[in-house]
Amino acid sequence: MDETAIEIRRLQDCISGLMSLLALPSLWDTRDPMSILRTLLDMLARMLDLDLAYARPDDAAVVPALELARSEYQPHVARRANEVGAVVGP
Repeated sequence: MDETAIEIRRLQDCISGLMSLLALPSLWDTRDPMSILRTLLDMLARMLDLDLAYARPDDAAVVPALELARSEYQPHVARRANEVGAVVGP
């Protein structure tokens, strides 16, 4: 495959990913905050090909705080989100 075809495919994948992100709010109408965060984090981790994804929204109204971690290569990270947060947090 030549470089132009590879670049076209990459851009098509980017557009497809953005369209998927735009569709997410319609899926969230009846979901709880943790489910919404999980869906968003999973999608971003896949789209951006991340080794590690971590999210902790800054929302004082939610107790206990929502916190998620994802890693395609280290599945146990999901159970240790608070430890990941302690390392990467402010």
